[in-house]
Amino acid sequence: MAYHRAGKQPALFALAALMLVAAPGSAQPPQSVSSCTTLNKAGLYVLDAGSAPVSPSVPGDCFVITASKVVFDLNSAMLVGLGTGAGIHVMSSATDVLIEGHNSVISGFNEGIEIDGSKNIAENFTVTRNFDAGVLLNRVKQTKLNNFMASYNGTDGVRISKGSYNSIAGAANPGVDGSVTLEQNGRYGLWLFATSYNSIGGFTAENNAVAGVYLGCSTAFPSPCSKNSTSNYNSIFDGDVIAVNGGSEPYGVAIDLGDGNNRVTNISSLGEDLAAVTDDLIDQNSDCGTNDWFANSISGQTSPSWDHTSGCMD
Repeated sequence: MAYHRAGKQPALFALAALMLVAAPGSAQPPQSVSSCTTLNKAGLYVLDAGSAPVSPSVPGDCFVITASKVVFDLNSAMLVGLGTGAGIHVMSSATDVLIEGHNSVISGFNEGIEIDGSKNIAENFTVTRNFDAGVLLNRVKQTKLNNFMASYNGTDGVRISKGSYNSIAGAANPGVDGSVTLEQNGRYGLWLFATSYNSIGGFTAENNAVAGVYLGCSTAFPSPCSKNSTSNYNSIFDGDVIAVNGGSEPYGVAIDLGDGNNRVTNISSLGEDLAAVTDDLIDQNSDCGTNDWFANSISGQTSPSWDHTSGCMD
């Protein structure tokens, strides 16, 4: 998957800033790593494995990051797991970490990338054919995922579980180089579970088994959410939700009962296979509850039925 140089500029500034913080007073050369290991000191690391895939010697995590202020350049490598653990696991002790994928591919783990620490960034990577989620953000805040593909993962492309103020950002026009692609995952392209104030934009969700984007608490939509497991005040925008080429994505963007004050704008489903879609946009709350849906370009059905431009109607 190719990426626009322009899409990398914010992260390049972050990279430079983290390098200065990680090596105060001097310009330290990057540290080369060639096999699965633990990064437990601040600094700049580059994965130098040549063309050979990198795999753990025993089932479990490959790279574990426990230190803050780590910059890890995957250098276009391929990480291949043994069915468990994470390709990259950022522990809760680690903040201000930047994972620069440079078009790396992570597959065969339980999670491709698991981030348990807040204020981190991961970008320019592909997570595919992992047994659970491509990316798991677990109880984190202010963490960013930029310009990546999550495809053919066993359950979810990306799952944000609890935490808040995280962002997923792709190109302004989804479906082009530099965007976020959530494709053919076994359940949801993106699942927001018990998490609020997240920003999700510039994405394509295609042929995911249940829904492209799901806000709720159930492994099998729909299901009413209890108060402590709802997702609220999230923004979902500038996205395509489609079922094409013989695939199926029953629901494009789905908000479950009890989830409120979410905003869904500028979502498109044009050019899809309508026979493979139940509802492009669906809100289980009566009259959409406190959720706002507007400025969406939908070719199929919505539930409840509403005007696609002005939002939910009685």
